[in-house]
Amino acid sequence: MDRIYIAGPMRGLPDNNMRGFVVAARSLAKEWPEAAIFNPAADYYAKGMDFPQDSCMDSIKAALERHPQTSGDRRAIAMLESYGMPDCAMIEIGSALDPGLEVFCQSESGWRKCEHGDPPPATGAVRERIYIAGPMRGIPANNFPAFFAAEKSLKGAFPDADIVNPARLDHAAGFDGSHIATGDFMRRAMRRDLAEITWCTAIAVLQGASESEGAQVELGLARMLGLSEYSQSGPTWLRFPGGEGVPLNLPDRRLASPQDSGPWGRSDSAAERKRRPVASGVLDYFPKAIQALAHCSWVGNEQHNPGEPLHWAREKSNDHADCLMRHFMERGEVDDDGVRHMTKAAWRAMALLELEIESGS
Repeated sequence: MDRIYIAGPMRGLPDNNMRGFVVAARSLAKEWPEAAIFNPAADYYAKGMDFPQDSCMDSIKAALERHPQTSGDRRAIAMLESYGMPDCAMIEIGSALDPGLEVFCQSESGWRKCEHGDPPPATGAVRERIYIAGPMRGIPANNFPAFFAAEKSLKGAFPDADIVNPARLDHAAGFDGSHIATGDFMRRAMRRDLAEITWCTAIAVLQGASESEGAQVELGLARMLGLSEYSQSGPTWLRFPGGEGVPLNLPDRRLASPQDSGPWGRSDSAAERKRRPVASGVLDYFPKAIQALAHCSWVGNEQHNPGEPLHWAREKSNDHADCLMRHFMERGEVDDDGVRHMTKAAWRAMALLELEIESGS
C-alpha cells in the first residue's frame, strides 16, 4: 500500500476522537511501514480547528486532489471502528471518489480488506470505555483487589467495552500497592487518571468512593464531561444518569478543610496571609534550626533515595511518633550520620504535623 486515508467518527467524542485516529495511524504504519498515512484529525489539530468543518469524506477527496495518483499507486481508506456507516456504503463512496481506492476496516485482529457486499458492522454505536473510580489510600493493598475484581466483573457485563483500571495502570508504572505511594507518584498518577477519564464514555464507581477525595475529584470531572455512571449492586452494574449515582461530597469537604483551600488557609486574602508570616514568624525565629532541618532532609534522601532528586519518600520509615521519641531521648547527642538527634526529632515532629494537617484531623 502506498497511501492510506483514515476515516472515522469525530464529533460527539472526547477530544473529537483524536486518540482513535492517532492509534489507528500508528497501527497502519506498523502494518504498512512504507505507506504515507493521511490522518485528518492531525490535520485539523495542526490548523487549530476544534472539529472538521467539512465531512471526513470531503477531506479525503481534498487530500486525493492534493496528491494525484501516479502510475502503480495503491491507495486505500482505513475505516475506524464504530464509524456508523455500513462497509458497503463506504466502498461505494470510496469508489465514487477514486475507482482505485481500497477500503480497510478495523477489527480486533487488525485491519481487514472490505469487499463490496460485506455485511455492515455489528453496531454503529461508539465503543464504550469505562473508567473505574474508587478509594485507595488507607485501605490494605491500596484496595487493588477491589479494582481488579471490578475490572473482571465489568468485562463480563460489558464484553465489548474497554475497561480503564487505575490499579492496573499503577502496576504498569511500577507501583504494586504493597506500600504507601509517594506524594510525587500520587500527583503523577492523578494527572494520568484524570486524562484517562477525558477519553472515557462512562465511570464505574466502587463502594467507598463517597469517602475518597481522589474518587470524588474523578467523579466530579466525569459529571462535568457528561459521562454515564455505573454502580455495583451484587454481581450486576446499575446505570445512573449523570449526577444521580454516588453523592458528590467534595465541595463541602473542601470548605470544611481550610488547609485544602489555599496555602494560607480558608482563603488567600490579605488578612489571612498576615496571620501566617512565614519569613518573620518562622525563618527569622529559627534560622539555624531551619538550616539543620534542611540538611536532615538531604541526608535522609541520600540514605533512602540515593541518586534521586530530593523528595520526601513517604512510604519509607513512616513510624514518625516512635522515631521522634527515640531521637528525643538521645537529645544533646549527634547520630552516626552527623545529624543531631534533636534535629531528627524536630523533623519527625514536622512530618507528623504535615500529615495531620493534610488529613484534616
